[in-house]
Amino acid sequence: FVYQTINYCNTVIDLAPGVLEADPTFTQAKLDEAVGQALAIRGLMYFYLVRSFRDVPLKLTATVSDKDLVQMPKVSADTVLTQIVADLKKAEAGVPLTYGSAAIDKGRVTRYAVNAILADVYLWKDDYANCVAECNKIIQSAQFGLVAGDASWFDKLFVSATSPEHIFSLQFDAQKINSFYFMHATT
Repeated sequence: FVYQTINYCNTVIDLAPGVLEADPTFTQAKLDEAVGQALAIRGLMYFYLVRSFRDVPLKLTATVSDKDLVQMPKVSADTVLTQIVADLKKAEAGVPLTYGSAAIDKGRVTRYAVNAILADVYLWKDDYANCVAECNKIIQSAQFGLVAGDASWFDKLFVSATSPEHIFSLQFDAQKINSFYFMHATT
């Protein structure tokens, strides 16, 4: 699953610039946003791998045909972490601060989500100065904070998609079924 997600990200990173040339309605800003999100998610996936397995294969190009399948050697965790930081720094420049609403922002990669992932990576690398710098970007935005410990704290934290503690989270809505659901559903 993780390497499949990484390949989806690599596919966007490699092929999206071609869409800019072919589709006049696709703008440079939308390209930067799409590539930025893909870079951030790829970085997050590699971060999960490094924390779980340390040295892992690092593939930065899309596998779009069987000819692209090759055995990949493991590379050092330090090499992977360096690539993660490079991806996230590039992503930070491409993704917006907001997509227009808190509900959308929580389920998509914003600049603050990138800052949070970068802070965690820097912490993992024992680079405390850069970790603090990334955390300060989030804190100084004044958009995030702790949920009060009142009677509704559980709903605010775990039910509402717009909790002030959430910087990035996977969203789920039982009412919104994937458009391909019925094509694959069994009867």
